[in-house]
Amino acid sequence: MKEIEALRDAFRQAHAGMSFSPDARAESRVREFSAELAADISELGDKAGNYAQKYAEHLRNWTARMSRCMSPMITGPANFPAEANRRRMESAQRAWDEFQAWRERYIKRANRVPTKTPEEEIDDAVIKLEKERNAHTLMVEVNKIFRKKISDEEKKNELFMDLELSKEMVEKLMTPDCMGRFGFASYALTNSNARIKSLEEKVLVMKKRIERRDAFEPIQFNSGSVSIEDDRVVIRHNERPPREVIDALKGHGFHWSPRGGFWCRKHTAAAIYAAKLVCGIK
Repeated sequence: MKEIEALRDAFRQAHAGMSFSPDARAESRVREFSAELAADISELGDKAGNYAQKYAEHLRNWTARMSRCMSPMITGPANFPAEANRRRMESAQRAWDEFQAWRERYIKRANRVPTKTPEEEIDDAVIKLEKERNAHTLMVEVNKIFRKKISDEEKKNELFMDLELSKEMVEKLMTPDCMGRFGFASYALTNSNARIKSLEEKVLVMKKRIERRDAFEPIQFNSGSVSIEDDRVVIRHNERPPREVIDALKGHGFHWSPRGGFWCRKHTAAAIYAAKLVCGIK
């Protein structure tokens, strides 16, 4: 790729003091990073943005630091600046680590699934709840049929005709499990009830979150404000807070949004409480 090809000489300089064949190493680097950049851009798709430019900038920074590093095998051991070279090697390693960390963050952000709104979450929970209730009702009806004092053929017909189960499902239900039981085991019904209860509780929690968000009024405090935006509890400061406040924010699960210029955390009752606590709001 052209962004990497433009760094060929930088790669050669980076290996001049570390390799007996810097030209060959530069050629290898061009192929290696060109392939990686092409793969990254392909994965990012329309979210690539200025990724190629930033990628090349990180490589340029790394090669600049590497060009100051040496090996006594190449330069000779006489008067070799071991301590200075150690610091330069550490500096180059930091540049490399920063490059890798940036690349990982960029791709992770691009592939991040957008956070659902409370309304979307509650709609999903309601759909899942309805499915679980229907499944539970079906399991109960199936077990009622197996408790009847009728022949296996009659049971099979009721499963197929009355409950409209598939032939595959009917055959599976008519086959006893390892304990010789037919139908659905009691633990399956217990687990189903637990899932239904969990979804019912989630629906109630989401309703309360929506009501709390709609009724919430931004709170002003001495050096900023607390608000709810995009289902996040947002803390804005008029100026950079002291280190102890920043540590408290991190300790309570808030993270810094460089784009928004604020501290935030997913909206919950606990998040609002934590924001008031950190900001000294009574």
